[in-house]
Order: sequence, then structure tokens, then C-alpha cells
Amino acid sequence: MLLQVGDALPHFEVLRDGKPARLEAGPGGLLLYFMRTADCPLCRAHVKRLIAMQGDFARHGLKIAVVVPAPDSELGVAKSLGATFPVVQSRAAHEQAGFKRVLFELVQQSGTIVTDGAGRITLLQRATNPGSAFPEDAVWALLEAMPATAAPA
Repeated sequence: MLLQVGDALPHFEVLRDGKPARLEAGPGGLLLYFMRTADCPLCRAHVKRLIAMQGDFARHGLKIAVVVPAPDSELGVAKSLGATFPVVQSRAAHEQAGFKRVLFELVQQSGTIVTDGAGRITLLQRATNPGSAFPEDAVWALLEAMPATAAPA
């Protein structure tokens, strides 16, 4: 069954630094950004935006994690972009979240999932074109509707 807004976020099997890891939500929820590939320029631009926005997310208790589909690429993303939030690897998580391989299985879909503090999906964006995989305006709207839960970082 394809995930939808309102569904509980399933447990995704992911690797961080080559070891099994768990994605944990903050009191305000969790934003998961699923990259198409670790070297996709538009995906990397979205990760840079997430880095720039992470202080705002932290004030609302919203944690961030980035999921890349290919093994051994998450470290390169984290190091090269300066991400301090988890960057994990899992093709299975992409598939479980409904981010398919399309166009004769040559193109990996990317996108964004945001949950509330209870783990319910409040925003879900899937995209074949990575330019529309991170709906920044919709994320800002969610943040503005959330109470601040933490002191500014």
C-alpha cells in the first residue's frame, strides 16, 4: 500500500556509517528528504536548503534526516555539504515510501515526507523531477503552524 498523508510513518531499515540505524522523530516530528542520487545537483541543492533551515526546524522540535539510495554515498553527501543531521543509506526505504524507479527503471524518484510528533505523515511529496522534490513553501507553512518547542539554537 502506498503511503499517504495521515498514515503512520513505517520503520525504515537504514544504514548510517555502514551500520543499522533508526530514524527518530523529535517532539515536532521528522522531515525525511529522499535524494534521487548522492550526486544529483538539484538534490544536493535541497540538502543545502535543509542545512540552512535546520535552526528553524530545531526551534519547532522537527528533526531532519536525508536518505540516499546507493551504498557508501551517504558519507560523501554529509561531508561535502556539511550536514550535521543524519544522512543515511537505504534503497529499501525509498521503495517502502513509494519513491519508485521510473522511465524504464533508469530514474529514481525523490521527495519529502514530514511527520508530526506522533509519527503521522503531514506532508508527502513524490517527484520524478528532483526540482520539485522538496516543497519548501509547504514545509514553511507547516512550521508556521507549529508551536516553538525549543530555544533557538
